[in-house]
Amino acid sequence: GNLDFTGASGADLAVSYPGAAGGGQILLYSSLLAPTTPTLNPSPVRIVGPLTFGTAISIGRVDTDTNGDLVAATNFATANFAWVLYQANGAFESGVVGSSPQFWQSRFDATVLTGVATSRLGSSNLVADVTGDGLPDLVLGDLGIGEVRIWR
Repeated sequence: GNLDFTGASGADLAVSYPGAAGGGQILLYSSLLAPTTPTLNPSPVRIVGPLTFGTAISIGRVDTDTNGDLVAATNFATANFAWVLYQANGAFESGVVGSSPQFWQSRFDATVLTGVATSRLGSSNLVADVTGDGLPDLVLGDLGIGEVRIWR
């Protein structure tokens, strides 16, 4: 996604790991060292949520600041949630996990979007300017009720 989440000087790699022991996770690996010989930081930052957290993730600039943001969804049979993790402004802080879901609260401010009882909200998601107004939009597919919702 070519965005910095860990405070290093280069782009980071975001990988989802739904169903991980202890809850689904998004792993943030600090900047890849070189394109020809990629080396990953062996200790990724872990953002932890419910069991299927991270089933679908997107990265982009959801709000209008210059920081990259994350969108993550669960994949439960019903009543799914999608989280928008806004990267906080200001200087980089060391990761301090908060209460569950553990969204590395010194770095991200989380907003939860809740579907209806039969929802699969966020089963697909995208951050892009789909309305053509030059501002970022959040698109969440809902497989359970056959809808696509756009937040702009």
